[in-house]
Amino acid sequence: MACRTEEIAGKNIQVRLVSDLNKAQLCYRDVLGCRVDDWGHAERDDMIFILQLAASVEDINPNAATAKRTNYPTDWEGPEYGWDTFVHIGWEASISTSKKYVGKALMSQSSNCEGICNQIAI
Repeated sequence: MACRTEEIAGKNIQVRLVSDLNKAQLCYRDVLGCRVDDWGHAERDDMIFILQLAASVEDINPNAATAKRTNYPTDWEGPEYGWDTFVHIGWEASISTSKKYVGKALMSQSSNCEGICNQIAI
């Protein structure tokens, strides 16, 4: 069956299971700069997540790392870690974004955000 794009409506919203909803909301707000509401929505520009409290910590399973590939158009063979989300921004924006958030991400890692937000790669 062919996919008919004119019939697709809405945005891609990713759901994140978290072990502590309050800590996750603070992390997405304070580290990633998202607008966060009491429903668990975390939004910034076109990036949208719904944060949901996991019934059990065992239910939280990030994507595993992918196999390496040698046929990319560069020497890169793939990520070292699994990716649950990839947010693409232009090259010019990446410089200012990395300067703005790398300190916050490192601060989050050093203060042990309990694995909620500490896999931020910039």
